[in-house]
Amino acid sequence: MKNPILPLLALSILIFSCDTELPEESITVTYEVITENDVAWSGEFKDASGQRVLTFDLDEFTSEADGHSMPSGWRYSFQPAVQPIELLIAATAFCDECDENTQRSPSPSITANIYINNKLVWTETDNCRECTAENLKGLATSWYKFPEEWEAND
Repeated sequence: MKNPILPLLALSILIFSCDTELPEESITVTYEVITENDVAWSGEFKDASGQRVLTFDLDEFTSEADGHSMPSGWRYSFQPAVQPIELLIAATAFCDECDENTQRSPSPSITANIYINNKLVWTETDNCRECTAENLKGLATSWYKFPEEWEAND
């Protein structure tokens, strides 16, 4: 009778030597800005390549007639082209009443959100992540290190 160990050993080596890793998960990042009373806003964000984009430069979203403003509820989604990448959205609500004397106190509130695969991973309302400045009403900055923070919170 033949030794059954050799065929089993060969089969085991074949099975375990095959690449059984799952393909990497597709990542979609979404930025979102929401303002109180639906006021317009302006600001900047980092795109899929980690490059800074100013909302003033986004002709497809804005017009000179409305001061290159972005609407409340604006969302922008992309798949990161590079990793690691620092995701960033910084926004300022328009405030006609704001001046040197009032600073930002009469400004409408603003929220900047970052989602990864439809999961909210960071949000700031009238605040800047790790900033030391005070009186940020109407200003919001959210940033998130990907994949570093994503993997740490998984």
